[in-house]
Amino acid sequence: MKLRFAVYLLALLCFGAGVSRAQRVPTLELALNYSHVAVSPTSSLLGSFSLNGASGQIAYNVNKWISAVGDVGYYTMQPTPSTGTIGLTIHGTEISYLLGPRVTYRHLGRFTPFGQILVGMVHDTPSTFSATKSELKLGYSAGGGIDVRIKSYLAIRPVAIDVMRTQFAEEGSTRQVQDNFRVSAGVVFRF
Repeated sequence: MKLRFAVYLLALLCFGAGVSRAQRVPTLELALNYSHVAVSPTSSLLGSFSLNGASGQIAYNVNKWISAVGDVGYYTMQPTPSTGTIGLTIHGTEISYLLGPRVTYRHLGRFTPFGQILVGMVHDTPSTFSATKSELKLGYSAGGGIDVRIKSYLAIRPVAIDVMRTQFAEEGSTRQVQDNFRVSAGVVFRF
């Protein structure tokens, strides 16, 4: 009877150890993404336009719910005719440096949804004809996404959507706030 109890107890411990290993929270996560940013200036003179580029995130998981996230993005725009009333050909680059907390829900098996709020600086270098004006302004993003685990060390991020707010100077507007949408997809390496 004692031997049977010991065997059952040992089997239960082995099963519990396997389950706890499968639910291990990685210490670090590194995401490499393609990103598309839809820019919506306050002024109707330029109209809206899009930027394409890459973003990378590193997340330090404090526990299974909370992470500290650093996000760097580089976006560029090929020379494009403006959709606004002044009809200029515009192009430029934008680099974002953002930090903040992330909340992650890790109880859906392979799927890991998350939400985050990031604050930092955004550097913009627009170019209209030959005039260039570079600006570094406060920016933030709020949004979320979902990761799909492929292996314990690898996940796919099919979608992450953020609202990015920037505060760059615009011609013909006193508000100078842009509410932009960033859509990203990529891979996540877990360590």
